[in-house]
Amino acid sequence: MLIFAMLAMMSLACNCPKSSTDDLFRGKHSLCVPSNTPNSEDTKYFHLCSETGVGEENCVKYMWQQNKDSSFAVSVLRLDKVRVKFDSDAVVPYVKYRWRSTSPKPDLQENIDDYVVYMVVVCRVDDCPAMVRNSVNK
Repeated sequence: MLIFAMLAMMSLACNCPKSSTDDLFRGKHSLCVPSNTPNSEDTKYFHLCSETGVGEENCVKYMWQQNKDSSFAVSVLRLDKVRVKFDSDAVVPYVKYRWRSTSPKPDLQENIDDYVVYMVVVCRVDDCPAMVRNSVNK
């Protein structure tokens, strides 16, 4: 009994931070330029893909700055989970996530696939893919 009491006290005394998807997705995440040669459907920040090799639906591939160590990760998100907000003051486009809070999986892309409800891209109109710019300018 004494051992259980000691273990309970030790677990309460431990201020070990618990990892969650909040740590991954909280805040604003700057976008990075993954290539210098966008095609007609891309911009310097996004690559629109109609099919990936794994049977995904229409998607967007992008490079975003992570919270953990400020490094950039390349991720893919289904196009129906992407929202765009135009801001003429957004010098560097960024993304904000809406996610389900839970314990994260070891693989970043799995966390995006399973826990991101949607992503908001905040950018100037000129930083959006051509298909978005064309529909806005109509």
